[in-house]
Amino acid sequence: MPTISAFPLARNHLRFAELIEATDSFFLETWPFESQRERDLLVQCHYGSFISKIIPDGDFEKMIWACRASTLLFLTDDWIEKQPHGKGSGLSDRIARIVRGEMDPTAGSLVEEMLNQIFRAIEGNTEVEQFRQLSHLTCECLRLQDMPAYENITKYLDFRSYNSGGYFALGLARYALNIYLTDDELEVPRLVICERLALDAIVMENDVASYEKEAEQNTLGNNLVARLLQHGTDGHTFTSASTVKVYLRERIADSEARLREAIPVALTDTMLRTSDAVRRWLHALPYIVSGSAWWSQHTGRYNIPGKPVPRRIIYLEGKGDIIVPEPQGIEFP
Repeated sequence: MPTISAFPLARNHLRFAELIEATDSFFLETWPFESQRERDLLVQCHYGSFISKIIPDGDFEKMIWACRASTLLFLTDDWIEKQPHGKGSGLSDRIARIVRGEMDPTAGSLVEEMLNQIFRAIEGNTEVEQFRQLSHLTCECLRLQDMPAYENITKYLDFRSYNSGGYFALGLARYALNIYLTDDELEVPRLVICERLALDAIVMENDVASYEKEAEQNTLGNNLVARLLQHGTDGHTFTSASTVKVYLRERIADSEARLREAIPVALTDTMLRTSDAVRRWLHALPYIVSGSAWWSQHTGRYNIPGKPVPRRIIYLEGKGDIIVPEPQGIEFP
């Protein structure tokens, strides 16, 4: 394990270029984009790169479907938001049933047909119980579209860990890494703590990275930076988005440090210490956190012209510490 001073530590999948190509070409050929600009944006977003960075040791064949599933959730989330008012909830329920294999896609609906194709492929090459776990996490991500009234940062992070696709990403990671954990193992408190610390860091990083883009597009409803700017937290009040980001960077660093401390403790738990799958999973979590932070800094989903995502140091294994270069800004449709 890396030392805290070398965190976040990241490494890309050795076949990342193939994974990105397999992902982009799949959607460029089949997804119902409304304009050339949307097609260009898909390539700029590097959705396949998200999975290749958070799961650097994944099984290549499963990684292809994990990349496609992750990209599909990004695109489906955007697609649902475009539907006429009042249809979102019903659409989410229908999509969830297709994910679980409980109903066939509507004939002629490319979105539903792609959902069915991808999740039937995943279902066909994983354990029954693991697919049940993953499909549940997928459906929770799709179901929880509307953020409840803000109460405090803890409850916000709990909701967003599902709503933003955090737990879904963890389920995909276990699938691609050929790691199967039982429901009982996943509910052991010390493992729950490790996953939650990882997701807290991921969600906060995501909201810091996406703030400027969402402010530009007037889609800040679920963004933590906007929520804290409005409500404050734990006695803190904020006068600008910049001061909120500084506060959240401190909390991200704290969550990452606490994760580093929690993993060895979890490995001593009587219910966990004899499981090789648990050991592999706990050692994968720091890479998931770091890979997500790395991706957030360069994806075209968050970077907009003149307002790039704030940089942070990302340590790449074998290459020393680097700052990921500034990306080229792009216009959003």
